[in-house]
Formats: sequence, structure tokens, C-alpha cells
Amino acid sequence: MIKKLMSILNIDFIPTRKISAITNFSKDVKKDSIFFALDGVNRHGTSYIDEVISKDPMLIIHNNKDYACGHNNVFFVEDLTEKLLPFLCEYYQIDLDKFKFIGFTGTNGKTSAAYFCHQILISMNLSSSYIGTLGFLNNSINNFIESKNTTPGVFEIFNFLSTLDQSRTNHICLEVSSHALDQNRLKGIQLDVSSIMNITKDHLDYHLTEESYIESKLKIIDITKSGSTFVNNLLKKDIINHTNHTLDSLNFLDSYDSNDDCSLHIEECNMKQSKFSLRINSDLFNFSQKLFPEFNIQNFIYAFLSIHRLYQDKDLSKLSLDSIKLPKGRLQIVEDIKDNIIIDYAHNPDSFKNILKPINEQFKGIITLFGCGGDRDKEKRPLMLKTALKYSETVIFTSDNNRSECFESIVDDAMNGHSSTNIKIIKDRKKAIIQGCKLLTKDKCLLILGKGHEETQEENGERFYFSDEEVVNEIYK
Repeated sequence: MIKKLMSILNIDFIPTRKISAITNFSKDVKKDSIFFALDGVNRHGTSYIDEVISKDPMLIIHNNKDYACGHNNVFFVEDLTEKLLPFLCEYYQIDLDKFKFIGFTGTNGKTSAAYFCHQILISMNLSSSYIGTLGFLNNSINNFIESKNTTPGVFEIFNFLSTLDQSRTNHICLEVSSHALDQNRLKGIQLDVSSIMNITKDHLDYHLTEESYIESKLKIIDITKSGSTFVNNLLKKDIINHTNHTLDSLNFLDSYDSNDDCSLHIEECNMKQSKFSLRINSDLFNFSQKLFPEFNIQNFIYAFLSIHRLYQDKDLSKLSLDSIKLPKGRLQIVEDIKDNIIIDYAHNPDSFKNILKPINEQFKGIITLFGCGGDRDKEKRPLMLKTALKYSETVIFTSDNNRSECFESIVDDAMNGHSSTNIKIIKDRKKAIIQGCKLLTKDKCLLILGKGHEETQEENGERFYFSDEEVVNEIYK
């Protein structure tokens, strides 16, 4: 294997010892490992080579033509990005023909759609794994393994794939973030089917402009098999303006009376049970699911469309999908307490509107508790507060990963242009939740937004344990 690995990289080096590991993360380098110094967000991986050398790696491979080094185990490989995928397949003994990759992108809904897809595949007795915000998950709906990013890098993904049984086809339900698409994190992995569910303004701290953000999202089309991308009908203009793809090469989801490839009709939508139907060309599928509000139905539909694309020869109308559920921290109703409390990951203006508007219609009043992340997109802070005020009886503004920013500065940004007496500012998130619970009556609902499933808070460079759900359960025990 070692000779073949060196042949793939086209370098003249024969290791005399066993390779201990491979990585592109300098902190993970250990004795006899191979470090791949690749392009990074802020700097090239070659800037870490001096640090890495001290750890006695077997090899260092890079693609920075301007980097010069006198060490005899450091090699420049010009077309390294193209060679990385075959190298990883050989090192981990991965046969990509044994995998089907299903990708989901969108400002909102990636986690739910990928998790729905994973559950549907399991209900079909097919091998499935989920990779995304919640971590790694294989053939179960619990037992998550933590990952570094929403979309992990290709090294982390292949390390996970190597643990799977390749005697059968493995389905990989993958959240694909705008950061991952912009940074080409998947390094040549082709998606068998993908979905672009929605695009609204977000992550401008990274992308800087809305146009750059949109273009990054749409790159998922380029890494998907031809004709196998499903797109929200509202994005046709973005497709025309920001890609070279024709509308005919894509599959659009629209309302029930449209002429598009796929159309969704929602007959009934409430917190108890929703009824809806999906037309795919001439096929009609009827559903009765405990999914609410409408955006979660749409997330489910993109998951179903993906599976239908892969298994058009199967009768999917007979699937039993009663057990399908939302992932933790996504419209999560806290159970076994006397009051109405919902925990959700919503953390941008669009997701706020999507959840607050329909929930407000279900209760006589809602109390919305949230914060804005420090060192992140500042433009959305006043927009989030504006949306919260529009639909809420009371808004409690609190901390949500202040990071290196002071809480007061975040409050000032959010309060820009707002002067409502309905806003309570409580820095301590636990105290804020306690106050929110005190304001509840039986016909009101408290929405705790922003963190969802997360179990840490970050402030002044330190992370400490914090769970919205555990705080609520402690209050009501």
C-alpha cells in the first residue's frame, strides 16, 4: 500500500516505518504521521510546518509553490487537491462505489432535512449515516459522535467512512454548509443527489456580501451528478444570475398547482398532526405526519425527494414513516412539564420569522428568549430583535456565545433603532430562562432560541457546559 500511496502523490519517498496517521490539522500531527499542508481560511498550512516538524512526522505534503524548505521529508505536490481523493481512498481502503452521498444546503433546515433523510433510509432497512451539525451518526437515531464543523473536512469524513461496513451500500446524509462549499472541503466527493432548500442572508461575517454567500450555496450543483439537484422554485432567479446551469438541468419544488417537476400541497398544518401531498411528475404521495410548521414539512419533502431520486424503482408510498421525528433542539417541545416551552436552534432573522409567526398563531402570547453570537454577523442583530418584537408579547435578550465581544456591545447592536418596553435584558442565560418561565401561563409559550442542541457557552476564550433543556428541567423538577 505504501508504494501505491507514494505513487499517487508522485513523490520519490519510501517510508521505512508504518504510517501512524494522516491529517491536515497541525494539532493532530504525531510521530510518523503524514501532514497535508493545504490552503486554509486565513493562512496556508505551510505556515504551520515549523511547528509540525518538531513532532517528528514521517512526511509533510504541501501545494504552496512559494514555500521553500530544506527538510528531506517535505514535498511539494502541485495538483495535490486532485490527488487527495484517490490517496484517501487507498489509505482507508474506501470503495466510493459502495457509498451514495446525499447533500442538503440552505440557510435554514439542513440539519432537519439530513436527519429526516437518514431516518427514512433506516425505515427502508438500508444502511445510512448522518454527518452534520449534530455530529456523526451511523445506523441509529441517537449516539452522535462529535464533529468539528457542520460539514467536516474530507479527512474527518474519510476517517468516519472507514468505520462503516462496505459489504453493503452506505448512504451518507450530509449537511453542506456555505463555508464548506466555498472552501471546497469535500475535495472531489461527488454527491449522488442534493437539495438547495432556501437561501436568505446569513454568515456575512465570513462571506462579506450577499452575492458571495449565494454563489457559495449554489456551488453544490457543481459537485452533484447531473440532473440530480432539487431546488426551491423561489431560487430560479439566483440560478440564472449566479450560475452557468440551465433551469432545465435542475428539479424545482413549487406549490401544488405549478408546472414544475415537483409540487407540494399542504392541506393541514398544526402542532398535533399535518396532512400534505407531494406530486413528482405523475406520481402522487400523501402524508400524515407530526410535523410543524410548514418549513419542517418542506425539509421532510426534500429528504423524501432525494430518496425517490435514488430509488424510483421502489414503491415508496408503502413506507411507514410514523416514527419520523425532528432532531434534538429543532422545534423541541420540552416534555413532562406543566408549561409550554419550545427550544430551537433558530439564529437568523428568516428562521426567527419561520418559527415565531406560526407558533404565535397557536397561543395567546409568546415570550421569546434569545441572544446574538459574538464575533459574528452584526448586521442581523437588529433584524433578529425586530422580528422577535413583531411576534412576541415579551422579548428577553440574553447571552449566546459572546466569544470575545462584551455583552453590552452586542446589546447595543441589537437595540439599534428599537425602543420597546417589551424587552428585558438579562446577561446570564440561566437567569433569563428562569425569568421567562415565571412569565408563563397555560395559554402562553416560551421560545428559547439560538442554541438548540448545543451544550456549551463560549465567553472570553473559554467554553463551559450549558444546556437550555437541562436548565428548564431543573426549574420544573
